Amino acid sequence: MTFNSWLRKQRRRNDPVGDLARDYIDDCRVSRIPYRSIRSLRSVISIAAGSALDEALEEYRLARELESLMRDDPP
Repeated sequence: MTFNSWLRKQRRRNDPVGDLARDYIDDCRVSRIPYRSIRSLRSVISIAAGSALDEALEEYRLARELESLMRDDPP
């Protein structure tokens, strides 16, 4: 799962990550932001949005780790 697809799935959350997801989706209608560029957004966003971005990136990293572990587990 890409960060883009993971973040899009978070849009219904009622927390800062959900707010970030909705803003991201709105912004992506204009242009898609590559994952590599996501961290560079910190220089142009508010502190609250930066905290939400950090939280989202950490949750995404953990989701990827869990997904990897589940694939590696024998049935």
